[in-house]
Amino acid sequence: MQDPDSKTGKKAIVLSAPAIEILETLPQLGRYVIASESAGSEREQPHSDIKKT
Repeated sequence: MQDPDSKTGKKAIVLSAPAIEILETLPQLGRYVIASESAGSEREQPHSDIKKT
């Protein structure tokens, strides 16, 4: 998976098979893994601080 929005540029993010399996079973609320309140809207943004999640 590539992260085009990284502050330092593109980088590969390696996930283990069990992590991918868990992510595939979760309901998709928007295009981001950690959805914000704007999930599914035209102006969807990723969650800006996962510590508050």
